[in-house]
Amino acid sequence: MAQHAPSAKIVYILRHPWERAYSHYIHRYMREPYPGKPFSKTFEEHVQEDPMCIESSLYMRQIERYLDHDPRSSMHVLLTTDFKRNPLQSLRDICTFLEIDSDAAEIRAEADNRANVSDRHIAHQIRRQITGRFTGIPLIGPLIQRMPRSWRNRAYKALAATRVGRSTSAAMPPTPLTDKVRDRYLAFFEGPHRELARFLGRDLSEWSRKPEIAASRVTSA
Repeated sequence: MAQHAPSAKIVYILRHPWERAYSHYIHRYMREPYPGKPFSKTFEEHVQEDPMCIESSLYMRQIERYLDHDPRSSMHVLLTTDFKRNPLQSLRDICTFLEIDSDAAEIRAEADNRANVSDRHIAHQIRRQITGRFTGIPLIGPLIQRMPRSWRNRAYKALAATRVGRSTSAAMPPTPLTDKVRDRYLAFFEGPHRELARFLGRDLSEWSRKPEIAASRVTSA
């Protein structure tokens, strides 16, 4: 980047480190090493094999690598919590940083903000597991694909209510998190929080509190 775009401006978006690490765990587990498979490893077990889930939340380590090549003025840091509280002001701040008209910034409609713990992806995988035995049948599969979406949704709901459907839904989501696990990693991030707070010149004490992360909030996809 420094070689090919030396005048680039970087908008660096930071999420609560623990929320990001947990979401990373679900994403990596379900999409890369074990695509479409039920969770057989807890968050801590997965981190032992794939420390990237934690290391990618050490934001100052990444920021310093950029600043080895670019001045501090080339980077604008945005916290997702700031964007959720005041999205329009966050957008205007980015416009100012990019030296474009901030008065023209507007948000026409606001979507609901919610924690990204890959709920939709898990729900999609559950649906694939439940319906896969039928969609893979040579004659029946193509016929199902031609059915109206509303018919397929009703059929899926009926299948999901069966014993096999319920057991599949129960097996797919990750193992529920415990307060002990959260506390351990919140303590791990305390030092990096302080370092980042000094760099940004702002209070990040809210990151020391437990974020609201459920083990799963899966709904029918």
